[in-house]
Amino acid sequence: MANFLCELATDEDLTIIRQEMRWEFARVAERVTGPIPPLPVIARTPKKRRGARAGKERRADPRGEFAYKLLSKDLPLKKARAQFNDEASRRDWDGVESDNGIKYLASQYARVQGLPPIPPRKAQ
Repeated sequence: MANFLCELATDEDLTIIRQEMRWEFARVAERVTGPIPPLPVIARTPKKRRGARAGKERRADPRGEFAYKLLSKDLPLKKARAQFNDEASRRDWDGVESDNGIKYLASQYARVQGLPPIPPRKAQ
């Protein structure tokens, strides 16, 4: 990096900068009358998490809750998806077009709410 900076400045520029730095250090040296005391140690408090979710309470997603309840039962994914889409049409929700879609809704709900994950099953 020093070589890069040296290539940017001419010899005349470096001479001027060197002289200005000497003057700055001389001014600072005049103000300091003794040894510089160490800086006090300041205890840091842990920073709060920042981001899109920071400070927001997570509300329960009714679609995810219903999907989680369906998949917590021992229903095949195809039947659970059909029941979900029936309920979705009644409640004016968006339907789910795949087995992975209903599994995703349920697993997201479980993760956000701190619930155990949905039990594994085979697609039928």
